[in-house]
Amino acid sequence: MLDFWKSAIGLVSMIIGILLFIWITRKRLKGEKGEYGAHIDIYTGALLLFLVGLVMFVGELMKL
Repeated sequence: MLDFWKSAIGLVSMIIGILLFIWITRKRLKGEKGEYGAHIDIYTGALLLFLVGLVMFVGELMKL
């Protein structure tokens, strides 16, 4: 049986990861410089958030 909350959290996590990735990319294109490594940390967090959401969402869809 499909776990609604796990798939919903996975979908929301994927969307937040994509939006965070787009937001930090726009800031970098404008030339904003953060502290050393801040952009890399945010990119890593956005990618991990997206991947965790993808695993949760696809894992629940595989049950169908």
